[in-house]
Amino acid sequence: MTTLLLSSCATKKEIKPYRPSYSQETENEFQSIENDRKEVLERYRRLREKDWENYKRQGRRKVRHYQSPTKKAYRKATRKVVTSKPVPPKPPLPEEIIKEMKIEMRQYQNYFCMEQRKSNRFSGKADCQAFTENILNQCEEKHPVIRDRKIIKCIQKGLR
Repeated sequence: MTTLLLSSCATKKEIKPYRPSYSQETENEFQSIENDRKEVLERYRRLREKDWENYKRQGRRKVRHYQSPTKKAYRKATRKVVTSKPVPPKPPLPEEIIKEMKIEMRQYQNYFCMEQRKSNRFSGKADCQAFTENILNQCEEKHPVIRDRKIIKCIQKGLR
């Protein structure tokens, strides 16, 4: 029994190649597709024969290389620079207002010296007055014509 089992597994069965069968309509469709391809190839071969000299002269066509949009060099847009008209300087203030501002500047100087009278920074009242006068001179150099409160802001900043 074992011999029968072993011998039955050892034999090879020949497998016949299977060829699918199609209906006549399908076979005709396959033939027409193949014939259409052949006709198209033949047509283009005849066209090349007719114009063979021109075909040889052209040779390979030149291939254009296009840059991708990311690498494309974009021209910078030229913008017109709009410049505003220069602002004319403010006119000097009237004498009455300048006098009031000078009084205010002296008050700031005196108030500073009153605050600093007990500090070790200045040895006497004369040192404090000299310091405040130096600051006033520096601010007058920066703002020679009194047109607004910039000179007062300069003195306040220097006395801090």
